[in-house]
Amino acid sequence: MIKHSILFLLLFAWMTPATYAQETVLLKGKVVRSETLKPLGLATLVYPNKSLGFEADDTGEFSFYLTASPSDSLEIRHLGYEVLKISIADFLTGDRVIKLKDDEVALAEVVIVSRKDQIDATKLMKRVYKLYAQNKPKEPHIAKSYFRETGILEGEYVFFNESRGYSIFMGQRKDAALFSNYKFFPEQSRISNVASGFKVLLENAIQERNGLDLSYVGFSNNENNYRRFQEYGPLSKRYHSRFDYQLDSTYINNGVKYYKVGFNDNQLKGAVVVNGVSLQLLEATYETDELISNPFTKSTPGQISLAFRYINEVPYLSEMTSKSTHNGLEITNYLKTVAQKFRGFDLSENQYWGFNMISEHFYISYSPEEWLSIPYYSNPEFKAVESDLKIGGKDLEEQFTDHSGAWMNTPTFEIGAAKNKIKELEVYFN
Repeated sequence: MIKHSILFLLLFAWMTPATYAQETVLLKGKVVRSETLKPLGLATLVYPNKSLGFEADDTGEFSFYLTASPSDSLEIRHLGYEVLKISIADFLTGDRVIKLKDDEVALAEVVIVSRKDQIDATKLMKRVYKLYAQNKPKEPHIAKSYFRETGILEGEYVFFNESRGYSIFMGQRKDAALFSNYKFFPEQSRISNVASGFKVLLENAIQERNGLDLSYVGFSNNENNYRRFQEYGPLSKRYHSRFDYQLDSTYINNGVKYYKVGFNDNQLKGAVVVNGVSLQLLEATYETDELISNPFTKSTPGQISLAFRYINEVPYLSEMTSKSTHNGLEITNYLKTVAQKFRGFDLSENQYWGFNMISEHFYISYSPEEWLSIPYYSNPEFKAVESDLKIGGKDLEEQFTDHSGAWMNTPTFEIGAAKNKIKELEVYFN
């Protein structure tokens, strides 16, 4: 067996705010293979004390803040390598190059799907489904996340919204709708004005809802569509066997073989990317006629892409993009989880219903000083956004400030219970 190791090139910046007894650490670096120095993506860094997981991107780069004691330990994980435990202090005083050794026991236990790629795609996906069903998170969990939504009408941007907040899976209640249990809770939001061409569409949508203003912010649309994929797609217990599957392609990345498998039925058509060694599902892209799209709250044709991260073999949603067009309006929703908390999250009944209603009743809060610490929309198209949405002589920053401090629809007491739960959990993410 060829021996491999991983080098973590780590750069750290330390700050000690007066309000913290612990220290806030910026972990920033890149994961590469030692022999070739080529990037090695999707390594996971786990902080057990707070049950948090962070992920390197597909280029091997990672960057995140962590408030912790220097004596606390991190676990660095990657499929096929021994778990490395190292104290945060050792990151500062020790060698900045950290090597992960091959886990020969784990490699001996994993299943190689095929040596000649002469595989039955249907049988492969049955095994992928079983593994996912066995390991998928079944208890409530929460992740610090970033959300962005844009709308384009007749070639011009007509609204732009982005938020930092929390993606929340609340578990399943018998008295709750099937797809209502995965929500986005906005903490800081930057919401633009709407261009005149979009106001008519928005007013008509509000009239159809008998005056209820859900606005044009689709905070929980992505989560809703993800739940539909789980229940109706190739991961569904009831429906995974109804799909036609075919092997589209295979490829090698950093010595690991991956399979791209197409799937198709009357509602969903797309493809998934599967790790040929672990059988873990890494990506999914598909088209559907049942995509939920704000502001119309109707099922429309659309495209969705998903990416997953794994912590302790458990799959979590890492990234999601959905796109749809209705009445000429092109809407794009983007969600990225920044830090995944995988244990220690329970909900009272009032908290559950508060999070359940958050997409209809939420508070808009924006602080420019706090916003600097979260992901920023740096797409080159942002210049077009700024140009198209200079409305009433006000630039976007002025619009963001104007909208701060308002409720979208009257809050209920359950919303207060949900907000208190977020305050309780903030200490884990800060």
